[in-house]
Amino acid sequence: MISVAMATYNGENYISEQIDSIINQTRKVDEIVIVDDHSTDQTVPILLHLQKDHPEWNIKIHVSTKNVGYKTNFKNAIELTSGDLVFLCDQDDIWHKDKVE
Repeated sequence: MISVAMATYNGENYISEQIDSIINQTRKVDEIVIVDDHSTDQTVPILLHLQKDHPEWNIKIHVSTKNVGYKTNFKNAIELTSGDLVFLCDQDDIWHKDKVE
């Protein structure tokens, strides 16, 4: 099983394009675990919309109740994955189509 652990914080300008780059991989991922670090912009509503419209993408969203910083945010995301192989992902990374492969 292949998981993606993504940390987000105020990434509304990048998040949709990043999710698209993960979904359009030549080797599909099994889950995308996203932990949001208490964003104050539209990051979470965008993610919830994508999750609702595309249940087949297996997006799991967790929103922190307070800002914990990027290190703890990534740690939390990694701990929530269930894959044997975990890719770390920032909210503004755009992946080449064959990154997972």
